[in-house]
Amino acid sequence: MLDNIIFNGIKHNPPHITIKLSISVETEFISIEVKDDGVGMDESVLENLFERYYRGTNTSEKKEGSGLGMNIAKAICELHGGHIVVRSAPGVGTAITMKLPILR
Repeated sequence: MLDNIIFNGIKHNPPHITIKLSISVETEFISIEVKDDGVGMDESVLENLFERYYRGTNTSEKKEGSGLGMNIAKAICELHGGHIVVRSAPGVGTAITMKLPILR
């Protein structure tokens, strides 16, 4: 799940961006955030981001990728009882937050 998200951050941004990973523990969830200062995404990309075979931004320039990575990341998160939220804006970057329940 994290591999797919971090790889997408690298693949869909120019060299030398910063990708930060942060983890926090909340009352019922562990929150994992992957945040970059890259090119960001517009609304049309965000709407389709988790669709199977959707290949997002800058894919006309790059041939690698099947368009399954984000769909798989979301499925893994949900199979563990969690959910995933994406915040992004063009020119600002992207933050993807996964919240997974704490098992007791």
